[in-house]
Amino acid sequence: PGPDIAFKLRFAGEPKPDMPSPRPILTHWDPRHPVAPERTRFSIPRAPGPMPVNADLEKWAGIPMREVVPADGRSPSDHSFRFAIAHDVENLYVIARVTDREVIRRHGPGGSLWKDDCVELWVDSRFDADAFNNMPHNPGCWQFVIAPSREPGGKPDHTVYRHPDWNDRQSPHLETASRITEDGYVIEARLPLNDLRGPVLMVNPHVVGFNVSTCDASPTGDQKDWKHLLWQGEHEWDGREWGVGVME
Repeated sequence: PGPDIAFKLRFAGEPKPDMPSPRPILTHWDPRHPVAPERTRFSIPRAPGPMPVNADLEKWAGIPMREVVPADGRSPSDHSFRFAIAHDVENLYVIARVTDREVIRRHGPGGSLWKDDCVELWVDSRFDADAFNNMPHNPGCWQFVIAPSREPGGKPDHTVYRHPDWNDRQSPHLETASRITEDGYVIEARLPLNDLRGPVLMVNPHVVGFNVSTCDASPTGDQKDWKHLLWQGEHEWDGREWGVGVME
């Protein structure tokens, strides 16, 4: 044997040393599973008919609206929202009615749009987000920031964030509309699933991860007064905390 070789001898009859029993260091849990208790499972109803994207709430009659209000004591009359989601197999349709005392727009499309009053749509289009395949590296996970136009009939601004190919850019696939109301604004969007998913073989084409949030701009421009209201989870960028939508 050379100088780097060592032996450990034990005499016959010598008791074996106590060795700790092996223990698992990672418990298997698939956060993508549609019935995972940590995530909210919800139904996405079929659209009742044509869904022109025009920020008109009438065509959404009969589709359940979900309400999101602040949990920190703030008044819902200053910052809250209701939203609904539907599908026609090829597209997701989302509408959000936001309550906001003052609709503030200071920025155009780009990296600062989130500082304005806006709606954020979060979509795990392939339903494959996990600890190693999450934002901003998962091409199937999208964050759309949509800010209303203050002009009647004006086109809302939007920007994609946290995406490997479209970060800080506008998506040509997203169709949006907005409308200012007496107590806030309305955002409506069409999300084409095939374009969001790309050329992949879908195992669960009827299941998506989904979340929605709003940003409430600071009246003074001081970011300390900026507010964020999120429907599901605590970390908006983590697709594992989003709701699990099942298309009916």
